[in-house]
Amino acid sequence: MVFKALPIPSWGPRWAQAAQLVDRLRLAGYPAPRYFGTGATDEYVWSLQELLPGHVPVTPSPTHVKQLVDLASRHAGMAEPDASWLPGRLESIQRCCDALAEYEPTARLADTLRLLLERHSAVEALDNGIVHGDFHHRNYLASGDDVVGVFDWEGARCGDWRSDLANLVVVVDDPAATGALQRAATPELAAIFVALHVSRYLEYDSRIRPEQLADKAERTIARLAPWWEAVL
Repeated sequence: MVFKALPIPSWGPRWAQAAQLVDRLRLAGYPAPRYFGTGATDEYVWSLQELLPGHVPVTPSPTHVKQLVDLASRHAGMAEPDASWLPGRLESIQRCCDALAEYEPTARLADTLRLLLERHSAVEALDNGIVHGDFHHRNYLASGDDVVGVFDWEGARCGDWRSDLANLVVVVDDPAATGALQRAATPELAAIFVALHVSRYLEYDSRIRPEQLADKAERTIARLAPWWEAVL
């Protein structure tokens, strides 16, 4: 088993809901861990879950990425509708932009993403899927050519499953992921979701690895700017 704890006790209800959502996927044959329990103390939120087989590859293979794309599509329609999901994500982008505006390497990006929100905040999204929230190549397990598990579900909630697909696009430069997002979402929605994850990752870097922000921002913007430039 795997015991996980973070010093954020207020996340107790969030982790409990995530465990219930993951159980729906697992019972439908999805390679997700069984959660034996979640809870919170005065100082920590915790979960106890099944240890899945396999290993985390250093670099995802094209075969693995195709399987991850297929797994993301299985998140669709697996939860009750949550109308608050998209407004909450748009607010998240705005908060990240406020932080990124303070740094020269990302100030222009912050202005561009604010413009994206102004023009396309009324975009329509689904709200009845399960969103992993951090769906990328460091949160899956493989055995040979097969993806045998997806883990780190504590942030899962109801929402639009295509956000997970966009997360994969942001982190993994692979044509299978890119093509899947282009087919699954309108250009406007895809741009919003890519912007969500770009802003989230760069805001994290600005706090945790500020010395790497300039290089990370340059490479990230160069690769992903076409997603939002296409709708601006």
